[in-house]
Amino acid sequence: MHNESYFFVPLWLINHIINKKMKRLLILAALLLMALPTIAWGQKSATEKGLEAMGLKNVAEEIPGIEVYMVYATPYNFMGRVLYHDLDEAYLAPVAIEKLRKAHEYLRKKRMDLHLVVYDAARPRSIQEQMWSVVEGTNMESFVANPHVRGGGGHNYGISVDVTLVDCT
Repeated sequence: MHNESYFFVPLWLINHIINKKMKRLLILAALLLMALPTIAWGQKSATEKGLEAMGLKNVAEEIPGIEVYMVYATPYNFMGRVLYHDLDEAYLAPVAIEKLRKAHEYLRKKRMDLHLVVYDAARPRSIQEQMWSVVEGTNMESFVANPHVRGGGGHNYGISVDVTLVDCT
């Protein structure tokens, strides 16, 4: 025999609570929709426009089927915080796009079960400076190019890309 206790809530109270919560949710949803950045509506952010003005191309638009997961647009990176607040697309120089396309096509021919996923590509200098300020003088220094030496690293020019393989079986 189970020794369970039950708590009964009148139906009118449940409806009142749900209705009150639904009203709050609807108001919150409306506020969020009004506050969404232009990126959510298919318009390019200022950062994306700047990258395109440098002659860089959108990886996902140029290479059909490639996956893009911009890790610095999430807190799940070695910095532990979001760095890209208005950039969730990968951009590369045309020469880098072609090399990545060849790698993507080669992989698709050899191993249909594996996919390339782009974690990072062109990186604004301001982000490079933030990253450098965190790693400078630490054992992580070799993983981030110094933005004050030779203008930073390949990411700042759209010629470096961070990728990983994902097993899709």
